[in-house]
Amino acid sequence: MKTCFKQRLVITFFILSVPFAILAQPEWNTQGNSVNTAASPFIGTTNNYPLVFKTNAIARMNLDQSSLSITNNNFLFNSINANIYWGGATGGDLQFYRLPIQGNIQTLLYPIMTLKGNGKVGIGTINPVASLHVAGTAVIGPLSITSGPHANFRLSVDGKLLTKEIYVTMQNWADYVFEKNYELKSLPDIEKYIEINKHLPGVPSAKEIAESGNNMADTDRILLEKIEELTLYMIEQNKQIKSLQSELEHLKNK
Repeated sequence: MKTCFKQRLVITFFILSVPFAILAQPEWNTQGNSVNTAASPFIGTTNNYPLVFKTNAIARMNLDQSSLSITNNNFLFNSINANIYWGGATGGDLQFYRLPIQGNIQTLLYPIMTLKGNGKVGIGTINPVASLHVAGTAVIGPLSITSGPHANFRLSVDGKLLTKEIYVTMQNWADYVFEKNYELKSLPDIEKYIEINKHLPGVPSAKEIAESGNNMADTDRILLEKIEELTLYMIEQNKQIKSLQSELEHLKNK
């Protein structure tokens, strides 16, 4: 009886100890791990399910077969000398997207910024064609001046702008003044207009410039228009002067 009882006790103890023995096998722990096997150790899954990292029972990071996503959190490098290295020997693109609130994520991704392997940077585009390509508006300085009449401007500079050359493309240059059907106002009409409006015809007033700014391309066209009109007035006056000189010489010879 005693021998049989001891045998049953040993068997029961063995059965109860098996789960604990299995649980006691080497696992990853928070104090570091020593790898002593030829097999490559890893943390992850062996099937198609993603690897999910949680804090406070809330999913923070999801790693699946094609992407790494961080949910409801920030991606932070908390180091003075933190660096991000991307690409390989042949380069590679680093792209940032904003996910849509609704819709198919694969087709409705909104590009935020792209760093191309060739050094080009795109903001709002995935195909930058210059060293810096901004697909949208840009503001330089603490204040934006792209409101009101300037709401459709691409670049706003709150401060001084230094450059060597500025080229402005336009179609309606002022050579139309020399066309035969151009209506040249008489000098008396211009005199009356100036007395009433305090500026030349076709030229923006000081009030308009103060409110809407100075369109350099349009101003250049207007100034050239006035110069060409003045040229026509001078040509006409030169004809009149020659006619008077001819009449004067005729009177002298009588």
